[in-house]
Amino acid sequence: MLQQDVYISQKKVQKNIILCSFLFLSFLGGLWYVSGSFFTQDDYEPALVLILLPCLVIIFSKLLKEIRFLSNTSPFITILNEGVVFYEDHFDQIGLVKWKDIEHCDDFSINNFFHEHYLMVYVKNPDYYSSRIKDKKQLSQYFRASKNNQNALLWVETKRLDLDVIEIKKIFFQMIEANKKN
Repeated sequence: MLQQDVYISQKKVQKNIILCSFLFLSFLGGLWYVSGSFFTQDDYEPALVLILLPCLVIIFSKLLKEIRFLSNTSPFITILNEGVVFYEDHFDQIGLVKWKDIEHCDDFSINNFFHEHYLMVYVKNPDYYSSRIKDKKQLSQYFRASKNNQNALLWVETKRLDLDVIEIKKIFFQMIEANKKN
């Protein structure tokens, strides 16, 4: 029986925390400089302050997200002979997704400031699995997030995982093909 758990790479997350901390402190220093020592002096640049404040908030939220990932010791994905289970806020009620229902998986990159990379899993009947989410608020959040992630049933950001995207896709395609024959 196959059971492979995919965890967060602690090294990758620690590197991201160091990078976000450096950026946050740099932007904070820039804000101190352009705001006239945090508005204690008469000369400051309001336009630059308005630019730096949202940047600080974004970087700080990214830093908190990375710290949350560092504290997570449970697996993000479990690959079984029967199917795959994703453990994330949206997927905790979906549970096991059977290989025979999975049409394909794909990797998707968002080239924004953070260069996010996602693994997307698409199924034949997504309503069957999404109907497992009983909480109405969580269901509406799931549908909104699914729409933002190309209407995939499951998705996970891969750059923090302890396994390469190519390896995950290879395992997924092998399991999908093996279950199509049955």
